[in-house]
Amino acid sequence: TVQQYSSTHLQGDNVMATVVSCKMKTAERINTAHAAAGGKAPVAGEDQSCELLHQKMLTGLLEKIPAQELAISTDKLVVDDEELTYIGPMWLKPWPFQPLSRDEAGRLHIHSRALYVPFSWWIPMPDRFKGTYYCHLIAPGYLDAVLRGNVQPGV
Repeated sequence: TVQQYSSTHLQGDNVMATVVSCKMKTAERINTAHAAAGGKAPVAGEDQSCELLHQKMLTGLLEKIPAQELAISTDKLVVDDEELTYIGPMWLKPWPFQPLSRDEAGRLHIHSRALYVPFSWWIPMPDRFKGTYYCHLIAPGYLDAVLRGNVQPGV
């Protein structure tokens, strides 16, 4: 199960989610649970990064949006490496999370922040937190609207 929470920092009538925060279980956690239930072979492959999720989202949107409807040139889009954190407060701050920024060259950067909690962890904590991968991602509808020029990025 992937838990998702949407949030926005936009103002006005066309308020839409700008950020989707997801809580996912790691491959190690899934495979351990599967083995404990009597499973023989691993069912989950490797963990994937938040930035890879962004890259897949962007690729999917660019395949769906006709070139003449793009308000941003594809060479001006950059998926940044995820900002990886290891404790909750670092994942949550600063808030609201800003999924987009523009650099001096006019490129639009898509940001993600991850919180990785290994399943085999020596720090005492409740089991429900172990083997969890959290991501702050840009909301797909917001990215679609920015790419089409329907919404100006709040950067």
